Amino acid sequence: MQVKVLFFGPAKDITHLSSQFYTVEIGSTLQSLINRLYQDFPQAKEVFELCSFVINTEFASPEAILREEDEVAVLPPVSGG
Repeated sequence: MQVKVLFFGPAKDITHLSSQFYTVEIGSTLQSLINRLYQDFPQAKEVFELCSFVINTEFASPEAILREEDEVAVLPPVSGG
């Protein structure tokens, strides 16, 4: 099945991508996708470790199960006042 990963901020800068499709197995977790991102973009691992991951506009835990056509956003840390 396919999921779409959206990169924002520093994740976009370091990967040079705004989005990319990934084929994952049924029952795959967000963590398995994150691990794949670490493999595909080893230079971005430190950035990814600071980011939040969102599935279809909702913050998700690493144990979340991915579904066909999910959109996973890689969001940088946000601070504000």
